Amino acid sequence: MREPKRDFKRLTTDDINRLLASCPEDVAPVVMFALMTGLRKNNILRLQWWQVNLNDKAVYIPASEHKSKDHVTCHLSDEAVQLLQHQLNNKCSDFVFVNVLGKQMRDIKCEPWKAIVKKAKLEGLRFHDLRHVWATQHIQQGTELMALKE
Repeated sequence: MREPKRDFKRLTTDDINRLLASCPEDVAPVVMFALMTGLRKNNILRLQWWQVNLNDKAVYIPASEHKSKDHVTCHLSDEAVQLLQHQLNNKCSDFVFVNVLGKQMRDIKCEPWKAIVKKAKLEGLRFHDLRHVWATQHIQQGTELMALKE
């Protein structure tokens, strides 16, 4: 059965700033990275340092970890590289994004996420919507659909 189509929230710069300000300190970098890369939540939370190449400005998602079952190379903006550099400076794990205890962040659970979006006055925003926001920003900046798809 097909999942029903659902509108996603378009976020303004003010919305994004409120969202980031509403996030706990260990969640904010995850949200920022999602907005910078368009990667899925699980690919971000499972990202390990061996998958990151800051010199080439890329992260590698192996086929076994990606929904499409294809290997994916995600090219990074300078801002995303800076965010990862900051994470690297605080490295305490093989995982890029860790919780306040320095352990792998397993998930951003439904209830804490709802509290974040409620505090940001963005009720109904799903984490996956951040992927759509990233794609929409690319389209608005002139990225061709086929390039974005790849």
